[in-house]
Amino acid sequence: MISSKIREELEKLVIPEMPYTDIVDTVEEHMKQEKVIPGFPVNISVNEIAAHDTAAYEDKRLIKDDDLVKIDFGFHNGDGLVIDNALTIDLSGSHGKLINGAKRAVEKAVKELKTGIRVSELSEIIYDAVVKEGVIPISNLTGHNIEPYWIHGGIPIPTVPNDIDYEFKDGDILAIEVFTTYEEGSGKVEDTGEPHIFSLVSLERGIRTNMGRKLLTHIVKEYKTLPFSDRWLIQQFKSKFMVKTGLQELIKNRLIERYPPLKEEKGQPVAQYEVTVKLVEGKPVELG
Repeated sequence: MISSKIREELEKLVIPEMPYTDIVDTVEEHMKQEKVIPGFPVNISVNEIAAHDTAAYEDKRLIKDDDLVKIDFGFHNGDGLVIDNALTIDLSGSHGKLINGAKRAVEKAVKELKTGIRVSELSEIIYDAVVKEGVIPISNLTGHNIEPYWIHGGIPIPTVPNDIDYEFKDGDILAIEVFTTYEEGSGKVEDTGEPHIFSLVSLERGIRTNMGRKLLTHIVKEYKTLPFSDRWLIQQFKSKFMVKTGLQELIKNRLIERYPPLKEEKGQPVAQYEVTVKLVEGKPVELG
């Protein structure tokens, strides 16, 4: 499986002093060699940053020797159905509870998942597995179903108790995803810092500038409604100024959405684990 190969590669790649850009480039090159397409920019979210961080253009950041590193990656074969994966690598060796809480909850959820089970029932299974490890889930980050060119297809899979009565059915493609933090945390995340991930949300408004039109045409052609990074655009157009100006116009006209990094509200470290499955004849089959 491609996902397993990338996970194995990341275990060797994520080491102290490794540049963020090298990690992203290596994962994307691996996808290229496997003849699949990145479904979104590789997320590198460290310590209290839970999600949506990625390497910026000419990013100078390096992995540190005590970092808790979450790598979220996904790909598709041209149909827009993204296989979404994530793992956490603990370079400090001190966050086993967090990692176990996330991973074991995902594994338990996949084991219990079947057609006819409700979202609320699966969420209870996930929540119980997390708290059993002595940690808490991030309540405002959820798993989700996946539709063509929509990674979040509209059916959330929360990791806390809820009353969502959707019943899973054959053919559902589901990202089973869990984020954990310590009990000292709030169990919620908030926006922080500069966004480098974006996605197209509308084509209803016209764009006046040539730069904006070029950027929009490229986004529609290459990514449709899947997330992309400003780094990808700068690499394509060879101009930071053009990309920055064009993105500002698209944002101003509400054609694209920004995804800033997400930080645990009280600054507590966060772990993540995720796999994608498809329900086939009543049972989950892991994709990747």
